[in-house]
Amino acid sequence: VSTQSTGTDDVNAVAFGDKNNPNLLFSGSDDALIFVWDRRLLGNGSTPVGEFVGHFEGITFLEGKMDGRYLISNSKDQTMKLWDLRKMANYKSALRPTRPYSPWDYRSMPFPGNVHDRAIHDSSVQTFCGHSVLRTLIRCHFSPVYSTGQKYIYTGSASGSVYI
Repeated sequence: VSTQSTGTDDVNAVAFGDKNNPNLLFSGSDDALIFVWDRRLLGNGSTPVGEFVGHFEGITFLEGKMDGRYLISNSKDQTMKLWDLRKMANYKSALRPTRPYSPWDYRSMPFPGNVHDRAIHDSSVQTFCGHSVLRTLIRCHFSPVYSTGQKYIYTGSASGSVYI
């Protein structure tokens, strides 16, 4: 058992990234950052091997495609993003996002922003919007490999709808 401090806000999501390599791990937190970790390097004072910048509110869920290449995230900024590991930023040189809507609270307040705003230095491959992340930490997933080849992503919504 190992504990790793991110030194950031609440960590809401953790996911493995590759079924063939159990060393790749992702974490997402309320500071809107997604960190990439290598389990072999975890220990006192270790830092992430990379990060993804693009959301501007807290991460609610992460899921790796289990191919060692793609990751999806859902966020309180009302967006879902697709990431490519080959485009992750170096942890020490990444430009951190600003949080323009703080102290907005997703549990009790309507989203104050425009879901079509993009964070500066957004490194995501694709941004999806239309669903609502309010009152609960909405999840997102890749469709099943056995029936769709994981070519779709889907999420729930505070509106009571499912988005594919």
